[in-house]
Parts: sequence; structure tokens; C-alpha cells
Amino acid sequence: MLVQNKTVPFGTILIIYESGPDVTIEAAAVALKLNKRILLKGGNEAVHSNQALLDLWHRAIAEVGLSEDWITLLNLQRSETQSYLMNPPAQINLIVPGGGDSLISFVKEHATCPVLVSGRGNNFMYVHEYADTDMATHLIIQSKIQKISACNALDKVLIHKDVPDVQGFLN
Repeated sequence: MLVQNKTVPFGTILIIYESGPDVTIEAAAVALKLNKRILLKGGNEAVHSNQALLDLWHRAIAEVGLSEDWITLLNLQRSETQSYLMNPPAQINLIVPGGGDSLISFVKEHATCPVLVSGRGNNFMYVHEYADTDMATHLIIQSKIQKISACNALDKVLIHKDVPDVQGFLN
């Protein structure tokens, strides 16, 4: 048996995400690095932020002579998104949903191409014995109280047994 690691190009990627204007820029950078066209469908509550960020991105890449075609922002309502997933006007080779379980289920139910779903409930934090425990406490609390169902919410914390005053830290 011959086993090898091989890079295989694929076409257009659609990323559907909840809010998260940061995803707009991260996806744009990935598209540029991969030399791939990416379609973005962000949450309707962040449509203006996503559009402003994409406009800035387009201006920046135009200054260095690159095409704006790398990223397209889709401004669709839920019913339009459903229709788009079931019958896209152009070929989509992969859909990556980012968000809660309901969004992921929605995409999986209506997509007609492969859907790449990342693991849920696997966001860990390790607090090393020499960690700044004030910073660690802040990160732990912030990762849960903003929105516990967010895809980047912290699920588990592993604390080294030799953290100074480990019991106080745990409390």
C-alpha cells in the first residue's frame, strides 16, 4: 500500500457564519493565501460591519494590483440562503459552517455539496504551572460569559497541579 500526503486543489468555498466580522477578514486572508475564491455569508446582524470590512479588503488588494474576485459577500435572508444552498447559481465545492448547532444543522440539511463541520465541544485551555493566574482567570470567565453557545466558547480547563495556590485559583 502506498500512503502519501498530497495537496489537491478544489474550487469555490462557501463559509456561512454567525455574526463574527473577524471571520470576514480571516476568510479573505485564507482565500488570498490559497488562491481560492471564497463566498461569505455572515449573520444579518453584522451585515454592515462585514460589508465595511470587505470594502477595505478590496481597496487594499486593489492597491497591489490584485482582483477583488477572491471574496464575495452574500447578503441573503434565511429563506434565500436555503434556496441558495439547494440550488447555487455557480458551483460550490465545499461549505464550511461556523456557529451553533442550529446553523450547522441548517446547512447540512440544505446543502447539495460536501459540508465540513468542525468538532463541537472541544475548546480546551491549559493553565501551566507558571501561568499568570489573573490572566488565566480573565480568559476563562470571558470565554464563557459572552455567549456560552459560541463556537469558540471554552468547554474544558486543564490546570497544572503545581499552579501556586491551586485551590485558591480553582475557587
